[in-house]
Amino acid sequence: ERGYDAIGLSLDLSSDESIKALAKEVYDRYGKIDILVNNAVDRRNMVSLQDATREKLQAAMNSNIQGPILLSQVVLEYMIPAGGGSIINISSIRGLDGPHFPFYPEGWGDQEVNYTTEKWAMVGLTKYMAGRYGKHRIRVNCVAPGGFNPGLSDNPETQKFVKTYIENCPLGCWANEDDIKGPVCFLASDAARYITGENLVMDGGWTIW
Repeated sequence: ERGYDAIGLSLDLSSDESIKALAKEVYDRYGKIDILVNNAVDRRNMVSLQDATREKLQAAMNSNIQGPILLSQVVLEYMIPAGGGSIINISSIRGLDGPHFPFYPEGWGDQEVNYTTEKWAMVGLTKYMAGRYGKHRIRVNCVAPGGFNPGLSDNPETQKFVKTYIENCPLGCWANEDDIKGPVCFLASDAARYITGENLVMDGGWTIW
């Protein structure tokens, strides 16, 4: 309606060939790459510490850590000659703290050791790239959303957790599907042109306690 163009392209973060093909196609279509949002996450191999295996941990990291690093590497090859860009990594409040285990129902186990670890890693990746590529006028920031999952089931255990979360969140609500848009657009825009290396927390105040 506003005259903008939007397309969907496939990407497999576990494939170097897919990463390179995506970056090239975007560049070929638009002549540059201004913004990269590292948002995708593969949760199929998320496990608790006692259930972790080398194979499951590696399978998750292949997409969730190695993927964003290698996608950023390829996109930077286009951003550096262009004289700048903005990279935004999506972490989580799990990249600021650890799971508050007393809030989770018994049946939910010990939570996912690799999810917490990987989300902390996204913050570290942000700091590294911000320091390394700032001289190329490339800003790298992170967004750490709080509770957000509109697809959560309505089973009693899940709803018990949602109720507990909301009761202990200063804003008293669950993030909706629109709440992350503002922080991402801000960090991508010139309004944030002197901001880099930051982790913008959007958690309804959860982590102030």
